[in-house]
Amino acid sequence: MAVTDDTVALDLARRRRLLVATLAAFAAACASKDPAPTPPQKLEALKNQIMAADYQGDRAALDRYYAEADAFVADKSLESRARYWKAYTKWRRVMNGGNETPMPPDLAVDSITCADEMRRSSDGDAAFIDARIGEFACLGLAFFFDPANGQDPARVERIRTLFRDLGPNGDGHPRYSWAWGMAAFGAPPERGGGPDNVIRVYLGALDAWKQGAGRPMSPLDPSWGEAELNVNLAYSYLNKPVRDVALARKHVDEAIRLAPNWHYAKDILRPQIEAAEKQPATR
Repeated sequence: MAVTDDTVALDLARRRRLLVATLAAFAAACASKDPAPTPPQKLEALKNQIMAADYQGDRAALDRYYAEADAFVADKSLESRARYWKAYTKWRRVMNGGNETPMPPDLAVDSITCADEMRRSSDGDAAFIDARIGEFACLGLAFFFDPANGQDPARVERIRTLFRDLGPNGDGHPRYSWAWGMAAFGAPPERGGGPDNVIRVYLGALDAWKQGAGRPMSPLDPSWGEAELNVNLAYSYLNKPVRDVALARKHVDEAIRLAPNWHYAKDILRPQIEAAEKQPATR
């Protein structure tokens, strides 16, 4: 069979069509695969795991995530937030451990570790107010679980400095109000503390939340606060001298609606409120 110009042209056309089809199939296969997650996306995923473990009261998982956060601290663009979430695992290990019977022996040590990591987070981003809030809260927990920490002049001066700093700058910040309220609940009313003052601040913080206060500026920023304020309101209404069980129930139910897997709200606080509902009202 003689090879003509038409035969060559036809063969070339077939080869081109085959090449185009092959390239199209390769492009489609590549597009169907999810791209590898970036370091910020990996840190965001770790943040979500940490939050879930906190609500579930899983102290062992929080300890694992504390170590996993180390993978991000060498990246200067992520260090501040990586250290925040690293510290957060210890913060929530302490708070969850405080609800266990008997309480674990590591609560004071974890509190100090949290405070130290929060300070490093703040050093990496001076404008990151949540790191200072976390350090303030964790130093307070360190003093509570081991009063000997309150004899350390450097730590005492540091919490005073944070209080002076956050006093005006943190006013109205929902997470600061939440942290301040836990410290102030047992303080005398003449010093601005006590259940009624704390409840007023919590309610104001919830109103501020609805106006956008405390919302994250990026996916790596903390976004918690609304459920936590509702839980603290429920606790406060339940434990004030003249308790209001109906309001305690309202706020714990709202917290569980916002965080359905929250072990403390669902399995500890709400049963306490339900037991109080069955008791005669006292005035």
